[in-house]
Order: sequence, then C-alpha cells, then structure tokens
Amino acid sequence: MLNGAVTHRYTQGLFLAAVDVEQVANVDGSLRALAEAIAHSASIQRFFENPLITPEQKLDVLQKVLSGRVPDVLLAFLAVLFKRKRAEYVPAIASAFHARANDYYGRVDVRITSAKPLTEEQRASVTQSLKAALSKEIEAVVEIDPDLIAGYKLQLGNRLIDSSVKNALRQLSVALLEKRIV
Repeated sequence: MLNGAVTHRYTQGLFLAAVDVEQVANVDGSLRALAEAIAHSASIQRFFENPLITPEQKLDVLQKVLSGRVPDVLLAFLAVLFKRKRAEYVPAIASAFHARANDYYGRVDVRITSAKPLTEEQRASVTQSLKAALSKEIEAVVEIDPDLIAGYKLQLGNRLIDSSVKNALRQLSVALLEKRIV
C-alpha cells in the first residue's frame, strides 16, 4: 500500500511540474522510454539496484546519458528520486504519469487483438466507434493472435471486451458442461 502512496505522491509532483513548463507530452514519452529501457535491460536494472553505487554516482551517469535528450524537468525529478533512494519507483511512476497524461489530453490507450490483420478501414471503424462511445481520443495498438480463430479482443485499462470465436466456443463449452448436455 505504501508503494502506491509513494508512486502517487511523486507522480503528482512531476505531473504538476510538467504542466507548469508545458512539457507533459515530452515528459510522458521520455519517462516511458526510460521505464521501458529499465524493464528490458538487465544491465540497467543491475545499475539502478546496485547498493554499492551511490545515488550521486547513478544520477551523474543518468545526467550524462540523458542531458539534452529529455526535458530538464524530468532530469530534476530523477535527481530528487535518486537522492531519496526511490529509483525503483521509476517504472510505476512512468505508468501512473502516462495515465495522468492520457486524462489530461482526453485520450485512452486501447489494445486491439485480432485473429487476422486489420485493414486500415477496420482499424478506423473500431477506433471511431470507441471514440464516440468514450468521448476520448483513442491510441490503439493492434496485435495479431491467430488462436482467436476469428473476431477480436479490446483491452481498455482493466476492462476486456472479448468478441472472439475462441471465447464464444469456450462459453458454449462451459454452458453445455453445466447443463450436462455433452
């Protein structure tokens, strides 16, 4: 529970600072890229987690690598995190910040999983329908999963809409088993 409170407090501070300097989108993109680099690189993870490397040394390396590539407000924020030995919160803060940025810009991330590649027309149709239903801009990521057989799944935050043939067959199987028809 404390983890969530810490993440919220730091996210709130960074978000307000980014709004003040009109850098919400840049901070969002840079912070997500940093979190992704941490998540996908064992050497970066070890660097951040190594207790023998002081926060000042970590910050020095980060500033040399990121200076001029990320907004100054983000570098200042990372300096605070490192000095307070909170570097492990970067991925959680990145995720929370992205959610705040989406709210700020009136958009929502949607993951569309389809059995077959969508045409541009189909993708536009789905995003337009979601835009009308949610009254928000849609940032869609499309993935292909042939195991769905046909149809699609939509993931909006923690909501899942599964309109795949695979799911329909699973539901039919469960219903038949419950009624002992099989």
